[in-house]
Parts: sequence; C-alpha cells; structure tokens
Amino acid sequence: MYEDALKTFLQCVEFHKERGTGVSESVDQMCGMYACIGDAYLGLQQIAAADQAYDQMLRLARILNSTSAEIDALTRLGRLKRYKASRRWAEKQLDIALKLGDRLMEADACSALGDVEFEVRRFGNAAKLYQKRLELVSSGGCPIKHDGTMLQALHRLGTCHYLNGSYDEALSTYRSALRLAEESESGSNERSLVCMLHADLAFCLLSLSRSADAVKHMSLHWTLSRDTVNSKVRSMAFKNVGRYYAKCGEYKKCIEYMEKYLMIVQEENELSEELESCLILGDAHRKLACYLEAVRFYNQALTMAKDTSNYTVLANAYRSLAVSKMKLHEFNDAMECAKYFLAIAHILGNAESKCDALLTISEILLLTGKPKASLKVIGKAMNLIIAASLNHLQRKTLGLLGLNYLTLEKYREAMSVFWQEKALAEQTKNSDDLCSVCEHLGAYFRAQNQVDQALQEYRKQASIAKATNNLEKQLDAWWNMAETQIRAKNLDEARRCFQRHADLMILCGGGDRSFTAVRKALLKVADLLERQKRWLSSAKCYERLLSLPLGDDAEERTMAPVLRVRLGWMMVRLLRFERARTEFLSCLKQNSTAAVSANESLAVRLYQGLAYCEAALGDTKSSLARLTTLLTD
Repeated sequence: MYEDALKTFLQCVEFHKERGTGVSESVDQMCGMYACIGDAYLGLQQIAAADQAYDQMLRLARILNSTSAEIDALTRLGRLKRYKASRRWAEKQLDIALKLGDRLMEADACSALGDVEFEVRRFGNAAKLYQKRLELVSSGGCPIKHDGTMLQALHRLGTCHYLNGSYDEALSTYRSALRLAEESESGSNERSLVCMLHADLAFCLLSLSRSADAVKHMSLHWTLSRDTVNSKVRSMAFKNVGRYYAKCGEYKKCIEYMEKYLMIVQEENELSEELESCLILGDAHRKLACYLEAVRFYNQALTMAKDTSNYTVLANAYRSLAVSKMKLHEFNDAMECAKYFLAIAHILGNAESKCDALLTISEILLLTGKPKASLKVIGKAMNLIIAASLNHLQRKTLGLLGLNYLTLEKYREAMSVFWQEKALAEQTKNSDDLCSVCEHLGAYFRAQNQVDQALQEYRKQASIAKATNNLEKQLDAWWNMAETQIRAKNLDEARRCFQRHADLMILCGGGDRSFTAVRKALLKVADLLERQKRWLSSAKCYERLLSLPLGDDAEERTMAPVLRVRLGWMMVRLLRFERARTEFLSCLKQNSTAAVSANESLAVRLYQGLAYCEAALGDTKSSLARLTTLLTD
C-alpha cells in the first residue's frame, strides 16, 4: 500500500515537472503527502510508522524553509503523542478493571477506547466498543438515567451504524437514545441532544426512503434548535437543514442554509466545520451546473484540508475538483487532481476510493480521445471491483466500458455492455444511474443513426432528471436531444432543444457566473436560425448573447467582437445598413482591435461588411478604402 502510494505520487511529481512546476513546489507537495501517510498509519494504529512519516515531513519542511509546514509537522507529532497517551491510558484502565472485576470501570474504558477509534474513523471497531459498554452497564445493574456518558455512547453507536450504511440498526439505536434522552431531560445537555437526535433520525429515515417521517423529524429539529440557549446547536441546525435539502435534491435551498452556516463557523474560527461546509456548498453548486463556483469552494476545502489531519476530506476534495474540471473541459487540471486522488486512496488503503479514482482517470482519458488507454485503466478498476466486492461501482464501470467501445466503433460489444448496465441500474433504482443508462443508450442509438430510439432515451433521461431535481442530467439530456435533431436535419426541433437548455440554465439559476454554458446554447440557436435564413430571429439571438456578462478569460474576451460581426451581417441581410455599420465600427474600438487583429477570418468578414454597408449607403470612397485595407493586410 505504502509503495503504491509513493509510486502514484511520483507520477504526480513528474506531471508537475512536465507542466513546468518548480522543485520547491514538488518538495512542498511531497511534504503534504508525508502528512497524509502519517495520518493513514495513525488510523491503522501503526504508531511507529506514523511517527517516522511525520519526522520525514518535518525534515522536508526544514529543507523547504517553510515555517507553516514545520509548525504543521510539529502539531501532528504532538497530536500523535496525545493519541498514544489517550489510547495507553484507556488500555491501562481496561486492564485494571478486568483485574478488579469492576464492570462499571470496564464500561468506561470501553467508551474511552471507542472514542479513540471513532476519532480515527474506524467506525466498525468503535461500534463494537460502544456496544460492549452498553452491555456492561445494562448487565451490571447501573442506573442508566444517571450515567452521564451513557447517552453519548448510545448516540455515537447510532452514528457508527449510520456511517457504515447499517440504516435499520442506526434507526433503532437513535430511537433508543431519543427515548432515554427524553426521560432524562433535566438539563440543557439532554435538551440539546434531543434536538440533534431528531436531525439524525431525519437523515436515517431519508436513507431508508421514508421521506414523510424524515420531514417531521427535521421540522422538530429546527423548531427545538430555535428554542435552545445552546449556540452550537442553533448554528448546527443551519448545517443539518442544508444537508437535508441537498439529500432531497433542493440545492438552491441547501446553498441558502449552508452559506449562513459558513458565515457562523468562519466567525467562530471552526476550521473543520468550515472545511465540511465548503465541500457541501461545492457539491450543491456542481449539481446546479455552477462549476466555477464549485471549483472555488473545493479549492477552499483543499487548502484547509492540508492544514488539518482530515485526509478523507482531502481525497474527496481532489475527486470533486477532478469532476468539476472535467465539466469545464480543463482536462490537464482534471487529470492532475485525479492522480492526487489516486495517490491518497493508496495511502488510505481504501479500495473503493482507489476504484473511484481509476474510473475518474479513465473518463478523462476517454474525453481526451484516448479510448485504448482508458480501457487499460478500466481493466484495473474491474479487477479491484471483483477483489473487493465493490458491486455498487459495477454500473459506472460498465457505462465507461461501453462508451469506450462506442468510441472505437465496436457497436456489438457496446450494446452488450449497455444492456448489462441497464439491468444493474434497474435493480438499484438509483435515479442518477438510470439517467446515465438512458444517456449511454441514446449515444449508442445516435451512433447507429437510429434517431427515434435515441430521442426516446434522451426524453426518458430528461423526465427522470426533472422528477429528481437533477439539473445537471436535465441539461445533458436537452443538449443531446438537440445534437440528435441536427443529425436528423430537424433544425426547428434542434433549435427548440438548445433554447430549452439555455432557458433552463437561467430559470434554475444554474450555469457558471460567466454564463459560458448559456452562451454556448444560444450560439447554437443563432447558428441554426441563420442556416434557416431567419435573419431577424438570428439577430435577436445575437443581441441577447451580447447582453450576457463576459468572463475574465481570454476566450470570452474575444467573444464580443465575433458576436458583433455576426450581428452586423444579420443586419446586412435585413438591409439595415446603418445599424450594420454601427456594429462593425464598434469592433474597431480600442478594446476590440487586438481580438480582431488576432483573428484573420474575423478581420476579413469585418472589413467586407463595412465595405458593403458604405457602398450601399453611397459612401464609395470609404468603401474602396476598406477594400484596399483588406487587400494590403
């Protein structure tokens, strides 16, 4: 595992070097990796190895002459000593209790050891220890109501079950904890716990598809949180409601509550909560197709994760960044993030994360036109899925495999794989999986020129996505429908689909802040109108495009003169020569001259348009001057 992590990380360093990354930055990245290695060994209880990794991190920090990295290394070494001390004390307490035959002391020792396991995210071990604690207290005749740590142990046991995916067991445990807390409700701590347990029950019920019961518990949680004097519980209610809306697919409401919570934790300087808030906000924005906003929050989370011991969040941040960068077509950055994700997955020894990272890399290779390389990576992922029994990742793997076959024009193999994927998706009944299957089948039928079948699959995808508030999949469906209609030469239908795509982005508040995705759809609409010789409608579409705000990147800054030249020619077609000349002349202003000069074909169309307009308006001298400029340039 350790060797695999180093091997993958060295590939990341080589990738940095290819892109001109400096040596100091490579040392800095290696310093961060040793931090993650130490954290992973600590989670595996390999204390000596964790100590060695942190020492190596400290040495590199001093080579780098980085005060912040050195402080981080020293902090981790201090935390390691505290971890060893707390574990040693709990084990000593357990030995004494067993020698004395003191069941209550043994229960306390189990609880303390459970807390240590919980903190390093070993939820299975923690659950066993909490369960043992509860059994000891119950069989020992201890008065449960007056045992201060009993509720905490019961609550944490439920959380362990929930995080391990045992929702029925979690539900039963949470209900027992709630009943006990309500019976013992004598102080603010018990009232606060009752409030938080309603939120836990809501999430558990939602995972069991019991949304009606979940709503009742979440409403109770919010009401009780407003009445409590505990400021922590009051602020946590914003986070819980935000997470609840995210699970229900209502991402705009999720953002509303999570932004309020983020402001609170930033004021209180709670780094771990701020980190988690950024990840949730990033996911919500990504689901609304706001990829630039998502990247901003993921980068914030990544920066903070490097300053904490939360290596699991570090992996999640890299994974989410890779997916968002893919959507923005920034494939080099996406590949870099995916490789770091794979490196951390090796460090953690988490088979699911390794497989997820491999599938992300495979998808990037496919999108960059490297299907054969993508197939090799899928082969590794398939072996891992079989070895680790990761059945829930089979659908995604089959989907990527089918798309690779489709790209290589192996239609029979692609169809066979897609049918297997469909069978798995219908078993799980997961809406995201069903949408993906429809999209893949649509792509297959479109490649085979079976337009009606392709459109049927895309419409099904749009319907499922709409029912589950999945904007991302809706947008993909409408775009694919439009492209399919173009192939069938149904230009009116294609234009309607592109228009629907753009309207959906604006209506739902989705899309990037730069309106890149909206502009892309409207450009398709304008182009189709132009091909149909509907000059006035096309001109209106270009005017709408010009009204959208432009982003800061170079590509978007050159978009305005292109749109004005196209609008000018639409006015020429409509015989509105004065308006056309105004549009052409605006492209020669100071801020657009560079863009025109850099684009030869744009310059030709611009000067041709100006010459045409001036000739039509009777200014033959100026028209000849424009043509002369065009010929000499």
